[in-house]
Parts: sequence; structure tokens; C-alpha cells
Amino acid sequence: MENRSSVNSDHPARMTCEFATQSPRFAQKMAKLLNLTPIETTTIHGGRGQECGNLTLTVDVRPTDPGDQFQWFMGEQALFTQTHAEIKLTNVPLGLDGVQFRCEVVRESERGQLKATATTTLAISPRLPVILANQPLHQVPVNSPLFLKVRSTSEYDQGYQWYFNNEPIHGAVQDELKMPCCQPYNAGTYTVATMRNNRSVTTSVEVVVRASSN
Repeated sequence: MENRSSVNSDHPARMTCEFATQSPRFAQKMAKLLNLTPIETTTIHGGRGQECGNLTLTVDVRPTDPGDQFQWFMGEQALFTQTHAEIKLTNVPLGLDGVQFRCEVVRESERGQLKATATTTLAISPRLPVILANQPLHQVPVNSPLFLKVRSTSEYDQGYQWYFNNEPIHGAVQDELKMPCCQPYNAGTYTVATMRNNRSVTTSVEVVVRASSN
């Protein structure tokens, strides 16, 4: 946490002196000079969530003061409508993963103001695509057809690539993978990858081919 203070002098022009400190002792001295309760800690909670879900960020100020003012930032952009200790993010896109949010807390008196800043970096986990199949994957009969189809979980998905045992399948770039006549060598791990917000999102299934009972 960084504390900033500004002091209004008695000069008619009301000159302002602003400085920053990481020293709790110095911050307490300045708070006393400004006739304010010192801001000891500021912490943001709630920075983890899932893509397309809702997220609530809350800044915890110790000790609290009913006159505290709040200003939130996303990166360097001020969120002018977010002026409370809590903000709600809805339908969170994967693109916010790794984005820094910052909250500035201002405590004022007639003598000046204290300002403390808290930051957090969002950690957003992706909603994985879903692979559907025309039959149970743990007991695919030999010589039977197997169709795998990916169901997208995001409007931002762009293109597909299928893999078999971590090796790309040549030409398998559609949302469906067809195997008209499964053989034992078709058993293994099938993975589909899609690009979403400039990053790869993958999901996998295991296919077991059951030999004929004859």
C-alpha cells in the first residue's frame, strides 16, 4: 500500500504539497498533522473468477472512515461511475485475465487529504468448450462410426484444431470430427483447441475402442 498526502498551507494562494511514502510511521505523523485517522491498510478482495461469470471486487480499508472516497481504475483508465468500496463485474470476458484493477481511497479534512492505493490482478479461468459424441466414449464398438462435435462456450471462439494424442490431425479444423469406422488404433486422447481473446483454450476426451465379441 502506498500513502499519499497533500497539505494545504495557510498561504492565501493555498499552495499544496504532495508526497508519497511507504513508511507507516511517517504516514501516521502526517495523518495527525491533517487531523485525520491514518489509513493503515488497503486490500482488494475478489480478484478470481470464471469467464462469463460475475465478479465482485471489494476494497477493505483499515481502519474505516465514513467519509472515505473511492475511485476505481482498470489499468490506467479511470472508471468514473465506480466510486464505492465495491464494484460488480458481470459476464466477465476471458480478456480481463491478467488485467490490473486499482482503487484509490481518499480521506479528507480542511487541512488536506490522505490517499492510499490498493491493486489486484484479475485471474479469470476459461469456460472450456464441450465435446459431444454420438455414443459413449468408454465403449466404442470396433467398426462403428464415431462423431465428435465441439460445443462452443464463448462467442469469442475463433476456429478449431483437433489433436490425437497431442498430435494435430491434418485438415481437422471444423467443429466436428468424423471417424466412419473406428478401429483399435483410434483409441486415445482427442483434444480440440480454439482461439479465444488471443489465447488457446483446449478440452480433451478419452476414447476407448471395444473389440468385437465375435
